[in-house]
Amino acid sequence: MPIDLSQYILLEETDKHPDLIVPIERTLFNLNHPQTQKELERQNSFMLSFEFSEFLRRLSTLSI
Repeated sequence: MPIDLSQYILLEETDKHPDLIVPIERTLFNLNHPQTQKELERQNSFMLSFEFSEFLRRLSTLSI
């Protein structure tokens, strides 16, 4: 099943991170923190940290 890229935001590479594709909608919000970390590790993924403010700026420019 193809990924619907309209549901993601690209955070272009900076000196702090490579290109990141971030889903617009929250995922894993029904898990507690340890469960979330475990699931993210299983998915070979991670939680945004300093990139989150960049994500919010980018999200605010979209008309969704």
